[in-house]
Amino acid sequence: MPKISIIVPVYNTEKYLKKCLDSLINQTFKDIEIITVNDGSTDRSIKILENYAKKDDRIIVLDLENQGPSGARNSGIQIAKGKFTMFVDSDDWMDYSSCEKVYNHAQLNKADTVLFCYISESSSGSIKKKFFPQKEIIFNEAEVYDELYCGVLGLTSEKLRNPKLLDTLVSVWGKLYRTEILKDNNISYIDLKLVPSECQLFNLQYLINSKKAVYIDECLYHYRRNNMTSFTKGYREGLFKKWLYWGEYVKDFLDNNTQTQKAYDAYYSRICFSIIPLSGNALKQNNFKDTYKEFKKILNNESYREAYSKLDYSYFPLHWNVYFKFAKWKFVPGVYLMSKIMRIIIEAKKR
Repeated sequence: MPKISIIVPVYNTEKYLKKCLDSLINQTFKDIEIITVNDGSTDRSIKILENYAKKDDRIIVLDLENQGPSGARNSGIQIAKGKFTMFVDSDDWMDYSSCEKVYNHAQLNKADTVLFCYISESSSGSIKKKFFPQKEIIFNEAEVYDELYCGVLGLTSEKLRNPKLLDTLVSVWGKLYRTEILKDNNISYIDLKLVPSECQLFNLQYLINSKKAVYIDECLYHYRRNNMTSFTKGYREGLFKKWLYWGEYVKDFLDNNTQTQKAYDAYYSRICFSIIPLSGNALKQNNFKDTYKEFKKILNNESYREAYSKLDYSYFPLHWNVYFKFAKWKFVPGVYLMSKIMRIIIEAKKR
């Protein structure tokens, strides 16, 4: 039985797939299985996978009809035999020593979870992304809940000073999971057709069952940001409905599991912060009237009204304080204008 199962969902990434697979088959830690899930690709991805599988018997190829990344990963989990499981996107890649380092840390610390840093790769360069200032952190069960679980939910207290920290812990790549926990608790991904992000909900299900975790500040994963085929590039129809479904799902999850006030505070802050991707999405529409109408619908929604009434504004820097106060007051012109400026700044930084 392999020590690590690496699950790779694949959909039309022939341009990047070889780099990804090469980084896996050349791992210094050899006791792995590589479960590739071809998710109905229409390009040459399946041919590439089959050719690699002929050369390396650690590669398993599942050729399935398109079901989205959530379904593809779930299919991989079902057949995973490793003591631990990792997820790698098919347009990304890992350092050759990644598996060896994270497995050794898991064994040495008897941890259920290992978190490690990544490098954001784009046409403008490589940027190291680190989660915590420490070189290594060992989290006991209470700390896994307080720092990681609540951190995945949202920001609270002092962390509200830096909204850039919001999604630091959300991704499923950059983590090592104990397979037994995944299977014993029937942890799976929710379809992206229903929610804005499947990774966060997956991590919530997992971390509430994780007893011990270790963080290492080595950047072992390379996240490609310049894949222009990404579905996040254009206007996403129905994104607001997905956020509303997410809110209902997570609230129900919180209510049915023992929680602290910090978890609920983090939950409400996440709803408040969702105005940022929602406003960015609304601004991608060409019709000003439709854009303005969408802003108004969001700010008048009952769930958002409740969340903004519970948000602690005292920690925010001035510009964020004003932005979220506008949202609380349902001042659509102010939120629209500040969102517009924000998107201009973000796009300028990408160039």
